[in-house]
Amino acid sequence: MPSTSGPQILSSGTGTTTQVVQVRSWLIPLIAAAILAVVGITMNWALLRSMRENLAEELTTLLDADLAALNLWLDTQRKVAGHFASDPIVATTVAALVSRAGRLGSRPDDLRASDEASQLESILGRVVRSHGYVGYYVVDATSRPLAAQFDEGVGAPASVELQGYVQQVFAGDTVVTRPVRTPQPAVSSEQINRSRPTMFVGAPVFDPDEEVIAILAFGLPPEEDFSDILSVAQFGETGETYVFDENGVLLSQSRFEDDLREIGLLEEGEGSVLNVDIRDPGGNMLEGFRPQANRRGLPLTLMAASAVTGQSGVNVFGYRDYRGVPVIGAWAWLEQYGFGVTTEVDVAEAFRLFYTLRRGLLMLLTLLVAGSAAILISSHVIGRLREDMTEARELGPYRLEKLIGEGGMGKVYRASHALLRRPTAVKLLRPDRASPNSIARFEREVQMTAKLTHPNTVAIYDYGRTPEGHFYYAMEYLNGMTLEKLIGRFGPQAQARVVHILKQVCGSLAEAHGEGLIHRDIKPSNLMLCRRGGIWDVVKVLDFGLVREVDRSPAEPAITITTALTGTPLYISPEAIGDTTAASPKSDLYALGAVGYYLLVGDHVFSGNSVIEVCGHHLRTKPDPPSMRTDNPITPELEKLILLCLEKDPQNRPSDALTLMARLEELSNIGEWSGGDAATWWQENAERPSSDGWHVDFAAVGADMDASTGHPASMVIDVEKRGD
Repeated sequence: MPSTSGPQILSSGTGTTTQVVQVRSWLIPLIAAAILAVVGITMNWALLRSMRENLAEELTTLLDADLAALNLWLDTQRKVAGHFASDPIVATTVAALVSRAGRLGSRPDDLRASDEASQLESILGRVVRSHGYVGYYVVDATSRPLAAQFDEGVGAPASVELQGYVQQVFAGDTVVTRPVRTPQPAVSSEQINRSRPTMFVGAPVFDPDEEVIAILAFGLPPEEDFSDILSVAQFGETGETYVFDENGVLLSQSRFEDDLREIGLLEEGEGSVLNVDIRDPGGNMLEGFRPQANRRGLPLTLMAASAVTGQSGVNVFGYRDYRGVPVIGAWAWLEQYGFGVTTEVDVAEAFRLFYTLRRGLLMLLTLLVAGSAAILISSHVIGRLREDMTEARELGPYRLEKLIGEGGMGKVYRASHALLRRPTAVKLLRPDRASPNSIARFEREVQMTAKLTHPNTVAIYDYGRTPEGHFYYAMEYLNGMTLEKLIGRFGPQAQARVVHILKQVCGSLAEAHGEGLIHRDIKPSNLMLCRRGGIWDVVKVLDFGLVREVDRSPAEPAITITTALTGTPLYISPEAIGDTTAASPKSDLYALGAVGYYLLVGDHVFSGNSVIEVCGHHLRTKPDPPSMRTDNPITPELEKLILLCLEKDPQNRPSDALTLMARLEELSNIGEWSGGDAATWWQENAERPSSDGWHVDFAAVGADMDASTGHPASMVIDVEKRGD
């Protein structure tokens, strides 16, 4: 029966008289302050170094993402221009226009009035409007436009800078220019400024003999797509990615144009493209600093000075940007385009967390000094706190000995039964989380697990409520390590041992599925390798907190589901993504196949930078055969069985857990893993140290640590951590 007696606090001893420490009282706060100062300085530098490393990596990643997006956009522009330049109607019309220009001597009026110009307008005018271009041009080998969307563009010679691009296109290349200042015909009576920065994408037009006879070019507004594409990956509120030329002139639109007008770097109504120099003013202009020298006489910023020499780099120590604001950044020079790209973020935002922690440390030191008097007065209390005192609590028939795990929903204690003296783990729901829904979820977890009696399923001994209404339950206390820790410390396992482990999990799942229960969170951290009854390598299936009854009525509240995605993304089945009701026993087999893959390879089936990316792989990506990702021998039969479990369609997986276990037992040529092999392995590794000082301790709860608290975790993962 569930126990109902409440927790009691028992005295741990009679205590002894505290001896007066013969140390001057004023030394206590001085020693404490000195220790805290040393620790604080050490932590300060360690944290700063770690943050700089992380920021350098993040900035580089953001820059790479922006560069990839920019290259994709530029490539798209070249393909679009090339498509229309190779259109048979356009090519034929351009050829006729070139021929007419040769006969008429390229007189602008005659060219504008020609049938060919009219036909090009009807075709290319639609292209300009649909793609958001600022005009089209047909240019001959002398760099003179033979046709243009605006009449005044015909016959006007191209600028010297554009003539270099014209030569490249006549050599057969499709080219996107960087922004240049060009005359812009007015499109309305209200338009005053007839000059604006423009980019051009030009593609060669070939005659039937594959000779370049002209260029078809479209004008691109750099303050639109070209600038927008640079914000694909952006750092926080002050992050900015922008483009500049070899003279340090801004080629893309600044996200700080309002600030630039306020500090006088831009005139009202003026855009930032081609009008801002990437130069160091010598101080923060947003805080009122104004340089004495002319803007063109100032040095380039640290970033720009490095980039224009053709270098790529990253700086996380800080430098001033073109506003004089301290920033950190990463940059690259793109020689093929003749411009540089950088991504920067204000130092104040990048190191906000570090500054907060440092202020906290300074406040702590201040409070320590301010509290010195109180420490002196209460020194006798400190002496009493040094006494070695222990407390023991009783919860029903269980004596709680030590807190071994703590999560969002409750605490887990190592305990023993008052009469049986049996080692036990007791899980206690936190009072501040004792809402009706959480209690129902907590109680349902134990009731569902208690139905299961398979030797490879964690056993529930008892549950109940204290007189104060605190819910708790007791379960078997396990020694060993999870499969996650096994792989993390010892790497991929022999296929014979993997099969030995998978067969045991199949047995546990077969019973659960037979009872109409789906686990829905099979993963390495929920499978524990233990020693039970003198037998080594016994697997225990843990954490049935996500279990669901197959035949649960749709009207019954799904009290165990707190989010739309249930289970662990690295091991979730395709059918369970986005539809928790679609999970079936075969979803557990998919997860078990992923566990087997992990044990053989030492890595997950799929990985990614986000939950969405991982889930996308589960839905669409065919997994690589395990043999391609490890040098360890894997028989084709075992590999085929693992991949069968990972089939996207549940109908293609093994029919049930018993069938999978039978298939595993039929495998041959996988080697041997006997009880003696298991005992030898554990004995050899029982005292084997690792980088974190771990060793198998059969007098302790196990090797797992709670990721959020750093405390040792119980054998049952807390129900609030099931998405990790």
